[in-house]
Amino acid sequence: MSTLHAFGDSFVYGMIENENNPPYGDVEHDRPYTRPFPIIVAEHFDLKPVIRALPGRSNNVQLTDLYTELINDKILSTDLIFYGITEPRRDPSVRYYKGRDSSWEYVHNMAYCTTRLLLEQYSRIFDREILIADIFKRN
Repeated sequence: MSTLHAFGDSFVYGMIENENNPPYGDVEHDRPYTRPFPIIVAEHFDLKPVIRALPGRSNNVQLTDLYTELINDKILSTDLIFYGITEPRRDPSVRYYKGRDSSWEYVHNMAYCTTRLLLEQYSRIFDREILIADIFKRN
């Protein structure tokens, strides 16, 4: 049986967000869902779910975990990868610039673009299907 490998933050992990959270602010969660959506998707496509997501994960940590799994052949060519891009401000490069000067928005956007580019490269180099969810994408 093929596997669905789900990488991400609390939203992919399956936490219910508190309704009083401000947009783009710090997020508080009420409790975990009993059946997070990666499990529902895996069941629909008859895949074994492996949820590698954890609350508070930055894109840097997720990309490192994904790369490690790929180079160690833990993800087979028949498997499917789901990657939820989290808010880039969790990445160290973005946190460093937050509030320092006007370059913060530029660094924020570069961190997002770098994540997208790395995922596309991983997909091409390792010949693996990666479904990307832009959970926090700004218009």
